[in-house]
Amino acid sequence: MLYEFNNIWSLIRYLAIVSASTAILSLMMVLLIIFEGYGKQNQQFMTILYTVCLIGLFCCVVLIWKARYSINGTHASAHKVFTDSKSCIIDAGWSNVLTSWITHTSFNTFGSQLVYTFGLFVAMLIIAVIFAIWALMQLAKNADKH
Repeated sequence: MLYEFNNIWSLIRYLAIVSASTAILSLMMVLLIIFEGYGKQNQQFMTILYTVCLIGLFCCVVLIWKARYSINGTHASAHKVFTDSKSCIIDAGWSNVLTSWITHTSFNTFGSQLVYTFGLFVAMLIIAVIFAIWALMQLAKNADKH
């Protein structure tokens, strides 16, 4: 169970790194467009930036799904074994140890919060793909005019 608990926290750490990196890159891309102007952007450069941002968003969606799947799957079944065996321990000291173990290895409502985050990231991914297609089409039109 500790192995699975550690895997889930590693997924969440990687999720934080990937989502923060993608957000910073996206912000830098938007600031570049604002400060230099939309017409001055190279289509190839912007395509690469959009692609990196979309890949980052997709990786976030996959990491959230994997963490949610692990919480409700293998971790929940392993955690249930300890929760079910709590009633078998008569000694108060050992019962407190098991209660502390159960409390500190539980994700409680974190799985449902990941569902909300998953929906949010999928919506952002869909919007980002639509916006990327629109923006790149606009860049292509501007390149044809010049």
